[in-house]
Amino acid sequence: MRIGILLRKYFDFGGLQRDAVRFAEHLRKNDHEPVLVTSQTHTDKLQNLEMIHIASRGWTNIQKERNFIQACETVLESADLDTCVAFSRVPHAPYQFVGDFCYKEYLQTTKRQKMSWLPRYRFMLLRESQMFLNPERKHYFFLNEHQLKTYRSFYRIPEASVTLLPPWGNQTFLNQPVETSFKTELLQNLGISFEVKILLFVASNFHLKGLECAIRSLECNELSNAVLLVCGDDDHRGFAKFAAKRGLQNRVFFLGPRKDLPRLMRISDCLIHPARREAAGMILIEALFSELPVVCSEICGYAAEVQKAGGTVLPTDAINSDYARSAAVSIRRSSEIEKTMSQWVKQNQSQSASSTMQRLIEGRFHNSTQSVGKA
Repeated sequence: MRIGILLRKYFDFGGLQRDAVRFAEHLRKNDHEPVLVTSQTHTDKLQNLEMIHIASRGWTNIQKERNFIQACETVLESADLDTCVAFSRVPHAPYQFVGDFCYKEYLQTTKRQKMSWLPRYRFMLLRESQMFLNPERKHYFFLNEHQLKTYRSFYRIPEASVTLLPPWGNQTFLNQPVETSFKTELLQNLGISFEVKILLFVASNFHLKGLECAIRSLECNELSNAVLLVCGDDDHRGFAKFAAKRGLQNRVFFLGPRKDLPRLMRISDCLIHPARREAAGMILIEALFSELPVVCSEICGYAAEVQKAGGTVLPTDAINSDYARSAAVSIRRSSEIEKTMSQWVKQNQSQSASSTMQRLIEGRFHNSTQSVGKA
C-alpha cells in the first residue's frame, strides 16, 4: 500500500515527529510505501523516505496551518495514495493519529474560555471539531485511555472508530548497558562529583513541562546531593537565570538536544517530569524501558503506565517539595522499583503501536477493496 503520512513540520526530538517517522520506517520495512507529506523539514535524517513538500506559507501560524490543510486535499487527490494518516491535524484525513491534548478541554479547565474568541484559538477549536465530524467515516488512533476519555467528554466518538494504541516503546532504550566510563567523562566535563545523584529532565517545551518546578526541587534538603541535567531543544536562558537567582547555577546543567538519551537514562537516578500539559509523554515510556525511576504529574497521558511500572504520579497541584521528596524516595527504593519496572517491560516490549496501526489499515483496505469488487 502507498500510505501518506501528513506532518506539517518535522524537527528532530519532537515527540509527534518521532512517532510519525517511526511509523513510516515500520511501513517501509513491511513492504509498504510510506510518503511523508510535509511543508518543513529541519533535518537530513529523512533521506530514505519519499517526501512530498507542499507550500503552506503565511504571515501567521494560523495561515500556515490552514494552507497546509488545503494543500493536503490537493495532494491526496493527485499523489496516487491508497490512504493517509494525519499526524498533524488535517480534519478530512481518513485516519487520525490523536497525538495532542484536547483544546476544548484545555480552554475550559484552565478557565481561559474568553481566549476562544481569539483568532488562534477559534481556529484550533474549529479544526478540532472538524476532526470529529462524521466519525463513522474516520478512524482514530489514541495513545492512552486518559486521553480518549477526555476527548469523549466533548465529542461523539463511536467505539468502532477507535483504536487504543499500546505504549510506543523504542527498542534502543531496551537493554542499554550502564557505561561507567561515559558517566565519568560526562561528569568530569561538567565538573560534577561522581558521588552526586542525577535527576534527568527532558522536554522540547521547558515551560509547559514544568522545568521551574524541577529546578526548585533542588532547593529541598532531600535532594541536597543531587544535580539536574536538562535535555531538549528550547531556549534555556531564562531558566538559567532562574536557577542562578536561587544559587543553583552549579547544580543545573543544560545539555541541549541529545542523541544519546538511552545512555543518559542508564546513568541517571530519576526522571522528573512535572508537566502542566502532556497528552501522552513518550519520554516517560522511554524512561520505563530504560528502567529509570520516574516522578511525573497526573496530567500526563501515560501516568497510568508509570504507576503500573512502580513510578510515582503526583497531583497537578503538587509543588517542588513534593517532587523532591518523591524523587528522593524513588532513588532510595531504586532496586525495588527496578524489579517492578522489569516486569512491566517484559509485558510491553513485544507490543508495537506501529504494527497495531498497520494491521488495522491493511484490514480496512482489504475489506473496502473486496466490497468494491463485489459491487
